[in-house]
Amino acid sequence: MYALIDLIDVKRVESQRWKIASELNNFRVSTNIYKDGKKTTISLSRFLLQPLLEMSKIFNPKKNMISFLDNNVLNNKRNNLIFVSKKGLAQRVNSLWITNTSGIRGVYWKKEKNKWRVQIMHNNKSIFGGCFDNIEDAAQKRKELEEQYLGKVL
Repeated sequence: MYALIDLIDVKRVESQRWKIASELNNFRVSTNIYKDGKKTTISLSRFLLQPLLEMSKIFNPKKNMISFLDNNVLNNKRNNLIFVSKKGLAQRVNSLWITNTSGIRGVYWKKEKNKWRVQIMHNNKSIFGGCFDNIEDAAQKRKELEEQYLGKVL
């Protein structure tokens, strides 16, 4: 089993010993680091973004988390990592409704209009993203709304 990273991060990642552990049908890639003489376990995504996080004034580890656009924790490429609030993370990882026919959260078929409808929930409010003739455009709009309301792509 392998984790994906960008070429720019290879040298830094090679300096550590990594483990992949299974947790509740998901995986966690982590290593141990020593900071101020204390041993700490850190995830691969946080390790990769640590220099950016230390410079950033917007990221608060008590309020924000790192999530994965494709929900694959083994894909730690920079274009797959996003900052989200803890509430936003809960919204991102919820599974699809059993009635979902598109396979994409927030995209569903509107029979009356014969189009794909996009919406997202934010702060208990439904945000309408529009109706689209093809599912690819609807999925792209859903992704844009997710980035706008639930987290920023790094």
